[in-house]
Amino acid sequence: MLEREHIEFVQAQMLPWLRIGPGLARPDAEIKLLSRDEGDGACSVLLRFPPGWSREGPEHLLADEEFYVLEGQIELNGQNYAQDTYAFLPAGWTRNTTSTRTGCVLIAFYSADPVLVAHAGDGRAEQSARAVPYLDVAAMPWDMSLNDPKLKHLGISRKDLRRDPERASAPSSR
Repeated sequence: MLEREHIEFVQAQMLPWLRIGPGLARPDAEIKLLSRDEGDGACSVLLRFPPGWSREGPEHLLADEEFYVLEGQIELNGQNYAQDTYAFLPAGWTRNTTSTRTGCVLIAFYSADPVLVAHAGDGRAEQSARAVPYLDVAAMPWDMSLNDPKLKHLGISRKDLRRDPERASAPSSR
């Protein structure tokens, strides 16, 4: 994994929006591909859903999905994700309904090629300690605990969105 070349900055405004076709994970939405691993298909994307977009399940992805809502709102299985909300859904997470009344732009990260499977997952993803079904990031406090005391005057801070208990990795601070 992570055979992608290092890219410091992506000028997303210079990338075209591409319509997602039928039979794919988010048909009729639009995508900007920010990066993709040629080995396993792991990718970073911007997704734009038009007002009124909806999809009925049950269905699931064969990849972990991590997303942060940048604009608008999207509802997944009855949970509303508005601007500045976040989720990490392990591979196999069942989506029964997904919709947006107003439209939505989000940034998403997939651990592998986001292949859609047109039936419910086996339920393990929803029980996984790795899952972060919903975070209101705007309401979270800023953490300044790891800052170098010499840099405190800069006010550098972060918000930890998740820790992966299976990898005991550093927190994801996106």
